[in-house]
Amino acid sequence: MNYPQQIKETIEYLQERGIGQLDVAVILGTGLGRQFVDAMEISLEIPYEVIPHFPEATVEFHHGKLVYGTIGKKQVLAFNGRFHYYEGYTMREVTYPV
Repeated sequence: MNYPQQIKETIEYLQERGIGQLDVAVILGTGLGRQFVDAMEISLEIPYEVIPHFPEATVEFHHGKLVYGTIGKKQVLAFNGRFHYYEGYTMREVTYPV
C-alpha cells in the first residue's frame, strides 16, 4: 500500500470516530503528558494500536492514546505519547502522526 493511501485511511478512521476541525494539535511526551490531558475536557480517546497505520508507543509512561477535546474554547488533539527513532521505527513512522 502506498503512503498517501495509508494517510487517507488514517484520516478517514479518525473522522468516522468524530474527530473534526482542530485549533491546536500537540505531541506530548513524558514531561507534559498527564498535566496537559488533565486540563482538557475530553470528548474522545483512541489507543494508537487501533488507529490504522499508527506505530505503537513503547516507551514507559507514554500512554499511546490520541486524545480529542477542548481547552477553553479551543478544539485540541493531543498525541499522548510519541515514537522514537531509537525504538527501531523509521523516520517515516516516527513522523507519521504529524
